[in-house]
Amino acid sequence: MSGAAETTYYTNDRVTVTNARFMVDGETHAISGITSVKLGVKKPNRILPAALIIFELLALTSGKNLATLSIWHWAIILLPGLIWMCFQRTHYTVTLASASGEHRALKSKVKPFVSEVVEAINQAIVRRG
Repeated sequence: MSGAAETTYYTNDRVTVTNARFMVDGETHAISGITSVKLGVKKPNRILPAALIIFELLALTSGKNLATLSIWHWAIILLPGLIWMCFQRTHYTVTLASASGEHRALKSKVKPFVSEVVEAINQAIVRRG
């Protein structure tokens, strides 16, 4: 953009989106090279924590009378798997497409933040012409 001032569509401490560039965590992408942008969603795999809970239930209850188990037994059984499940979060990504393929440029657990960045890049692409 020879001589034209850059228009900023979004900026914060990690990301800046202008009509010419998308800068994220010290990496710069030219808006002119981006053909499309999308918000990606990666949900956590909860199979292992669920398997842990099932394994713990089977190990503790095999050969025992369930009525004799105290609340502490149940807490010890269920807490590790439940805590593991609770700490797993969905990750959201900004995925850029260009002539050379797709690239995940940003990853965050905060969906509104990633949505704002995707919208800003879309604005920059549309206004680029």
